[in-house]
Amino acid sequence: TLKIFNPACDFISYIGYDYYNSVQRAYYNNFTIGNEYKFEVNNGFPTEGDYQICITETSPNDECTSGTIIPTASFNTTCNCDVMVSGSCVGATPSNISPYIWHDVWYSFVATTATMTFALSPTNGSSSVTGIVYSDCSTYLGFIGSSGLTLNNLVIGNEYSIRIKANNSDGNPGDFEMCIRALT
Repeated sequence: TLKIFNPACDFISYIGYDYYNSVQRAYYNNFTIGNEYKFEVNNGFPTEGDYQICITETSPNDECTSGTIIPTASFNTTCNCDVMVSGSCVGATPSNISPYIWHDVWYSFVATTATMTFALSPTNGSSSVTGIVYSDCSTYLGFIGSSGLTLNNLVIGNEYSIRIKANNSDGNPGDFEMCIRALT
């Protein structure tokens, strides 16, 4: 386990973790910039070993409530994908939303037509990318797989959320492009 303490050695929190590409990774989202922290690593057994701790900044759109807003100028109004939204899952932490616990990033958009289509493409060495569209942060509307997704009966003017996961062939988070078509 990994524990966080303040400089006076007062316990702050356990850090949750998962196994990602055979490496145990831990996540804690409540650090305060400029504060000092201490860590305790304990695997529960009286053994010694080497540990690496790497602290990185998370993606700004790491949670649904902070999803990047996709402007309507990024919507394609023809069958072509002339305008693409580029993104990355590097630095993303897992969102604990069933049925998929992913290292993901979030976007939001306002429907401009009742029918919209979504397509995702891996970029920069990524090998896979998938997504889910929600009517809010938890109400599932559809899965964006390799063949894309068409949603009908969207309410014009309502805001929707898109959750995206991109992986490299080694299982680490990767980059992607998204095409959104607002067809009339």
